[in-house]
Amino acid sequence: DPCATAHLLVNAESGGSASVFNSVGCIRYAARYCLIRYIDGVVAFYKYFRNPNSIACCRSVLCGFYHLVCSHAEWVLAIFMIVFGVNFNLYYFVLIRRWRDAVKNEELRVFLLLVLATTAVIAVNTWKLYESAEACIRTAFFQVTTIISTTGFATADFDLWPELSKALLVMLMLTGSCAGSTAGGLKLSRVIILIKSTFREIRHVLRPRSVNVVRLDGEAVSDETVRSATGYLALYVILIVLTVLLLSLDGYSLETNLTATLACINNIGPGLKEVGPTGNFAGYSLFSQVLLSLNILLGRLEIMPVLILLSPGSWKKH
Repeated sequence: DPCATAHLLVNAESGGSASVFNSVGCIRYAARYCLIRYIDGVVAFYKYFRNPNSIACCRSVLCGFYHLVCSHAEWVLAIFMIVFGVNFNLYYFVLIRRWRDAVKNEELRVFLLLVLATTAVIAVNTWKLYESAEACIRTAFFQVTTIISTTGFATADFDLWPELSKALLVMLMLTGSCAGSTAGGLKLSRVIILIKSTFREIRHVLRPRSVNVVRLDGEAVSDETVRSATGYLALYVILIVLTVLLLSLDGYSLETNLTATLACINNIGPGLKEVGPTGNFAGYSLFSQVLLSLNILLGRLEIMPVLILLSPGSWKKH
């Protein structure tokens, strides 16, 4: 059953329950209809973006991208990258006119706040690098949206940006967008649950007899869901550490190896230094390239389902 399969996929991504997931077909056709046919005469981009999965599933890093489209197209593409970084369940709520349920979604509010806040900080931090305020804000906004949505485009060499801006982009590589979207990364729902569970443990240490519940969207999150998110984070960190250690055999810097690992496991594209917007992964050895390819598969398919699939115990059971 495709609907049941989609339900399980969203449940695996978010670490919680997916109450509704019947809108994939509607969103696909709505996106095809709403996308602008002509972006200042560049018809090819309509053909490329006609499928919503191409927004975050195709990982082309095109540094000459800026020369093909104007500033207007950058704004349009950045907005649509945000659109596809939102949980598709919320679009279903919009279609059935349950506006309040969509607006009250905690993950959506955190997602939009994170985009706006990082854009503002990066714009201020890179203000002197651009000739106009519009160019500075546009470039910062585009790079923030392309990284957090794990699309992988680049209209600027952000490897030349100040350290604060680069650190914020690396943070966005880790978080990713909303669960139930086309983006990769940890997913913001997991990040929210992990942060709230951390504060719950602190409160429990201070007041051992108190009853503290992790809540998301006003509803209690089960301990099983919290354990699932914690377990995924542990696997995620272990995989990153092991990959960085093995990549270190090639002699590249820690910054290069770490961002290369994050770019692959989160399905982003560009990293920093040798694998930045103007670089590539060709300098890595065959072993490292195969290792990074495995990271891409694990990140795209989710770590836990792949490990279960490769577990001999699951073969005997099913």
